[in-house]
Amino acid sequence: MKYIVYTSQATEQFTPNDIAQIFLSARSNNQNIGVTGALLYRSGTFLQILEGIEETIDALVSEIRDDPRHSDFRLIFEGTAYEPAFTGW
Repeated sequence: MKYIVYTSQATEQFTPNDIAQIFLSARSNNQNIGVTGALLYRSGTFLQILEGIEETIDALVSEIRDDPRHSDFRLIFEGTAYEPAFTGW
């Protein structure tokens, strides 16, 4: 399994409700494709950890890079693991 950690900058002001909607949508979509992880947001900065099958993660990262709600995507770390760390996400 592959995991990545990235940061990005919001391109607009997000309210707590906006962030909740992003979280719920990501959680649902990621469950459907077998991806787990964690999403953090503070002061206009996103930090996300994603883990899953390599091909799925690579495709998801491509989608995330193209999302107009944020910019300055920076891959902080990537690696492999034997089991997921965020199964409860």
